[in-house]
Amino acid sequence: MTPPRRLAAGDRLVIASHNAGKVREIEALVAPHGVSVVAAGELGLAEPEETGTTFAANAALNRRRTLGRKNARLRKLEARQAAGDDLPASPRNPESAAFGTQVQAQVQEALLQLPDDLRVATVLYDIEGLSYREIAAALEIPEGTVKSRIHRARSALREGLKGLVSNENKGE
Repeated sequence: MTPPRRLAAGDRLVIASHNAGKVREIEALVAPHGVSVVAAGELGLAEPEETGTTFAANAALNRRRTLGRKNARLRKLEARQAAGDDLPASPRNPESAAFGTQVQAQVQEALLQLPDDLRVATVLYDIEGLSYREIAAALEIPEGTVKSRIHRARSALREGLKGLVSNENKGE
């Protein structure tokens, strides 16, 4: 398992904020370690909605928003299932739930096995929901390189998780 990459002296940390106070707070935390901070606005990224006055306040607001979006997705899924759409249901028994936990762990392990450049692009796109353009700006690479990295990461994940799909099918 590849350990997560740690920031080191000389690294640059991109803060997803245009909030000068928030950027200053984080900069004060990491400056003693030789890490510089760059606001998202300096990279041409859209300004996120931030109504709190501190990093902690905005983190709490963002968490509430994330939970709200998650709950909305779950309500939409439940409505589609109730309407008869053929969608996956919640695990029906403890064995199914345990299998789901194992699958999640294997997917996380497969992501950690990816080279950093592939993993970062994939997580930013597929999990964080950033656009190719936003990722390219944040990583300071061409948009085509972002697309290529995501394609290579998905291919590697598909190959690495091949056995998982056949095991899941055997369990049904």
